[in-house]
Amino acid sequence: MATAYFNEAGSLICLIDGECQAPENAAHSANVADGTNPNDIYFDAAEMTVNLKAELPISVAFNHVGNIPSGATIMFGDDHVTVDDGTLEFDADVFETVLIYVDHPRHKAAYFEVPTGPLEGE
Repeated sequence: MATAYFNEAGSLICLIDGECQAPENAAHSANVADGTNPNDIYFDAAEMTVNLKAELPISVAFNHVGNIPSGATIMFGDDHVTVDDGTLEFDADVFETVLIYVDHPRHKAAYFEVPTGPLEGE
């Protein structure tokens, strides 16, 4: 049996097999089965349970990313933003594909390609 330590948001800080002192920033801990993939779990503080992360429900369209879970962090280029309204819009001068990385405590982190460019008539 291994011990998983989670921050206040439910994100895994570390997974340790054996005895150790809890990390200072750990808000929660739970025993998990040996062989648990640390990238696949999160802690639900309301239910006090460890759960498997879901796939991101992201939808991608031209200059637009939708269905983003509230509180997700999106990284692209040198920028990163936290999304609370479920959408991310791009305003681009040239046609290109932007690679974004989306991370959220309750979902599996993933990369997405977003086609961007000027809107017709601009």
